[in-house]
Amino acid sequence: MGRPAGWLVAAGAARNDPVYPHLYPNRADNEAYINVDIDLRPLDAYLAKKNAGRAEDKYTYFHLISAAIGKAFVLRPKMNRFIAYNRVYQRKYISVAFVVKKKFEDRSEEGLAFQYFDQDSTLDGYHQDLMQTIHQCRRTDVKDPSSGMMDKLVRLPGPFCSW
Repeated sequence: MGRPAGWLVAAGAARNDPVYPHLYPNRADNEAYINVDIDLRPLDAYLAKKNAGRAEDKYTYFHLISAAIGKAFVLRPKMNRFIAYNRVYQRKYISVAFVVKKKFEDRSEEGLAFQYFDQDSTLDGYHQDLMQTIHQCRRTDVKDPSSGMMDKLVRLPGPFCSW
């Protein structure tokens, strides 16, 4: 039994006692923030090595950091749980969502892109899929699914949008 985004975690599983869902009843209650300075020189050296000989589709901090976040959730699946209606669910997939500008300009249109991870995801495979997704989002003849849905919602008559 589950929801579209996840499977119900069995009773008795770690941290799935009757009290746990009530500790964080809202979606953002379990957020954590840290303020740490990180030396990025090793990452700069790694990016220089990965980008050597590349004229386009170069690796960036975003590619490395988003891949690391995805891999962390793959290696630690309990981090990828959510609470709905006082029950704990395990997500069915791991994804990263980000905004893609159609052009590198302030007033350019934007699209929402998703990148998925699984056990077999590697940095090079992720980078290749990510660049393909970005190039697809930047096409002017194609709209991303979220923009298409928003266009339909905007066209609804006023009474439907007044909630």
